[in-house]
Amino acid sequence: MAYFQANNYKVSDAGETIVFQGIVERSKSQAAFLTTCLFGGLWCLALVLSIQLPKIGPLEIGDWYYLMCLASPYAGYYYWTNAQGDDEARVRISTADDERTTEVTVQASKEELDRFASVMDYDEKGKIRIRGIFENK
Repeated sequence: MAYFQANNYKVSDAGETIVFQGIVERSKSQAAFLTTCLFGGLWCLALVLSIQLPKIGPLEIGDWYYLMCLASPYAGYYYWTNAQGDDEARVRISTADDERTTEVTVQASKEELDRFASVMDYDEKGKIRIRGIFENK
C-alpha cells in the first residue's frame, strides 16, 4: 500500500481488493522529445522536397519547403494538452492456510507492473528471474 501511495495513488475502494486511483502526469521532456522528432522529420522531408521538386509548375519553391519545420512545436502542444489521464491499480493480498506464503495479485498497466516488480523485488508466480548484466543485486 505504501508503494502506491508514494507514487501519487489514492485509495478509492478498500474491500477484499484495494483499488488505487492515480493521475498520469505530463512530461516536459517527452513534449520536447516529440517536438524535436517532428522537427527532424519535417526538416528531412523539406530537404528531399527541395532537391527533388525545386519547382512546381511555374513556381520556384526551393528553400521555402523548410518553413514546414515551424509546425513542429504543435506536436509538443498536442501532447501537453492531451497527455494527462487517470490510472487504476487493483491489489489483492491473500495468505495461504499455513501462513507461510503470501500471494499479491496486482492489476495495473504494463509500465506500472514492471516498476512495481522491480522496486518491490517480486517475481511473477511460476517464473524464475534471471538478472541482466546491468541490473543490481
